[in-house]
Amino acid sequence: MVTITCADCGQQRERCSRQAKRCLPCCDKRQRMQTKQSIARRKAGIPPRQLMTHDQRWQSFAMRAVMFAKSVGALPDLDKGNIECVDCDAAAECYDHRDYARPLDVSPVCMGCNARRGSACIPEPYIEQPKRKAA
Repeated sequence: MVTITCADCGQQRERCSRQAKRCLPCCDKRQRMQTKQSIARRKAGIPPRQLMTHDQRWQSFAMRAVMFAKSVGALPDLDKGNIECVDCDAAAECYDHRDYARPLDVSPVCMGCNARRGSACIPEPYIEQPKRKAA
């Protein structure tokens, strides 16, 4: 088994999962604490964490697609500063989406031009229409 230095207790122990930063006892302790907190929040009438909105899901999907494309080399990494902004020729800092339905149709832009461009087009949510009965 692989041993790690636990982020909570600092001891060299076996980790609780493949990418864990904590040992097995600290993972169990943390999970019990989170369960107690969620029960206390429910009793206090505090709503659970909100799920992502429709817009946030599309933005997250597009950002993850760009991150993956950068990791496999399909899109150049902008951290090196050798890519220019398509609008003002300054160093590009991020990729700008114009339509989140096309996650890899992006332009390298600086932060100022990204703000000036405004928000991207977000696809409408699909609402299934009720089926009509045959007459």
